[in-house]
Amino acid sequence: MSVSGRDPIILRGRIVSGTGKGGYYLRKEEFCTQFERILGKRPYPGTLNVEVDGFVSKLREAMDDVKRSYGITIQGFKIDGKDYFPGISLSCTLLPPPSSLLPSSSTLPSPSRTPPPSSSTPAQPIQDIPALIFFPEQTIHPPEILEIISTQRLLDVYEMGQNVTLKV
Repeated sequence: MSVSGRDPIILRGRIVSGTGKGGYYLRKEEFCTQFERILGKRPYPGTLNVEVDGFVSKLREAMDDVKRSYGITIQGFKIDGKDYFPGISLSCTLLPPPSSLLPSSSTLPSPSRTPPPSSSTPAQPIQDIPALIFFPEQTIHPPEILEIISTQRLLDVYEMGQNVTLKV
């Protein structure tokens, strides 16, 4: 059972390519500061798109209930006559990829991928990654595509097409 008093929902899916619009929106200060308040640090200006396996109506209903009970509203705004629509964010944890290791002196891999640890630096597993699932009011994605926001570039930890597990 989680701290919130409910059992966590475990979602499994595959990382898929996005349109790049997540980065555009996360570069807007009005969105960025709201996500920063939730994450405790500035979000990386991009999202990781995960196509969730078996996103059937029962799971959608459960996620809607969790969003209503635990979701945090992200306010929309208007700049130069353009509407930036609101949404709901939901805290989640990305579980580390299988058999992933980082050198103990690092907390994150570099953008150029971390080389295998040398024998002089003992390896340690990548820890769970705190993140948010963002459900924008308007989106071009089908319901089975979740947009994940984190303070780090998640494609430095995961690879396109890789399976991923989320705990909500």
